[in-house]
Amino acid sequence: MSAENGRLTGAMPVYGTVSARGIGRFVRRLHGSTEARLMIYATARPRLLPNWNVALGMHESFRWREPPVVRVLGFPIDLARYAQPAIERELDHVKERVEVNVRSLDIRGKAEHVWQQMFTPVQLSENPGLWLQVTPESVSFSGLRATGHDLEGSLDISGEAIVVVGDAPAPRQPTPLPALGSDVGTPGEFKITVPVDLTFATIETAWRQAAAADPQLAGSGLKNLKVSSVNGKLAISLQPPDGDGGGSEITLTADPKPGADAQTIELEGITHAESTKIPLNLDALTALHDSLSVSFKDRLDAV
Repeated sequence: MSAENGRLTGAMPVYGTVSARGIGRFVRRLHGSTEARLMIYATARPRLLPNWNVALGMHESFRWREPPVVRVLGFPIDLARYAQPAIERELDHVKERVEVNVRSLDIRGKAEHVWQQMFTPVQLSENPGLWLQVTPESVSFSGLRATGHDLEGSLDISGEAIVVVGDAPAPRQPTPLPALGSDVGTPGEFKITVPVDLTFATIETAWRQAAAADPQLAGSGLKNLKVSSVNGKLAISLQPPDGDGGGSEITLTADPKPGADAQTIELEGITHAESTKIPLNLDALTALHDSLSVSFKDRLDAV
């Protein structure tokens, strides 16, 4: 058995014995038997119909490899045309049994079970609580493809998918399984967007660690570090050491952007403002701010 281009092909050798006996008044005592060999071929191109039944499109045939020939009184008699109707009846019986077995797969029942389960919200994360709620509306079959000795197929399901933050949403009432749509040329993709929380405290910790490791800022005595949001930008406010700048406050602002690795937050568009001139290396502060990268990989992994 092999699969290619959505079609199943099989071949099976058959061996048997054919017997013959005369039926006329003068030849009824004549009889003989012989062995015969043939090869049975079968092809099928399974398809899912709109009512979810499987149509096999099965065809079968056979070819004699060693036709049945008996010799009576030295004369060869070819019995192939007499044996052929019995072989064809047996092939019809095999085809019927295959179709019964295919119907027993209950594709519709399995698809209906999956369809109803899709209406139940799925929890994506516990902290924060994230739930995926899907409302399927239509389903189509994307066709068959052969992989080795297997036939595979995909369903294209369309509908609404939303992510709910907080408590679990109420399950939606399942709709009946719709009729199967026509084949889909290019199967689609399923994507969801989920929020990942990154607290100001996490950014403060990362900023302090980076400042402590910077030789131009380490031991500078910066204090009262505070991270906040100002007009859609990330703002870091801090004060210089006592006695420097008369208690002036420095504020650095930037636009938070996801890093290229999609696991970090980086800062762009650095600006700074100060109320009075103070003896601090603002270039070093800006450079530190510009190079700061805060990882949220652990939160992403949790989701």
